Amino acid sequence: MDKNGNLVLVHDGKPMIGPIANLPKVFLATGHEGSGLSLALGTAEMVSDMILETPSKLDCTPSQSKAGLALSY
Repeated sequence: MDKNGNLVLVHDGKPMIGPIANLPKVFLATGHEGSGLSLALGTAEMVSDMILETPSKLDCTPSQSKAGLALSY
């Protein structure tokens, strides 16, 4: 949510999960829209696999396009 309480949506509807390009030790797991609770366990497993650099048991293909995310302020 933003500071006004609005739900922040991602333009393509897919969560942004992965490291930030200029901060490779910082990972984002956001943009789940209304499905955050139901996707939480899978997201946690994906992020832990990324951090530990272990092969994922989950299909991360939809989220890999989000890897190397750039932040703008």
